[in-house]
Amino acid sequence: MNLLKWCFIIEENGVFLGRAIYGVFREQPTDLKIWQFLIDADVERIESNDELLLKESLSNLNENGFETVEYHMYSTTNNNDVLKFIFERQGFRVIQEKKSFEIELKNSIKTHQRLTYKNWLSRVKRNLS
Repeated sequence: MNLLKWCFIIEENGVFLGRAIYGVFREQPTDLKIWQFLIDADVERIESNDELLLKESLSNLNENGFETVEYHMYSTTNNNDVLKFIFERQGFRVIQEKKSFEIELKNSIKTHQRLTYKNWLSRVKRNLS
């Protein structure tokens, strides 16, 4: 089970500039996970904003004695290259790269005649009615 515990927001004159959400798994309480790191890509000073948000939030959390800090970037993220640049500039390193794939059901492939799909949940609902 995961615990989302800390949220840091950066804004200027009431305008949202970014957010960092941190948490831990109960099984790994010394491994800090960055659940979300969001920077407004339209902001001209993105480099100073990401640096401030990442450095200050991690500095605040440093006193908790975490052994590692991890952020998992998914290939389906729109601004993956920007995030990679931001984290590498702050001293993070890429330890694994892989691609993620998503399927849109409206364009799904026809299955072979021997394969069938049954929605078990709808059967359960029907039987409960």
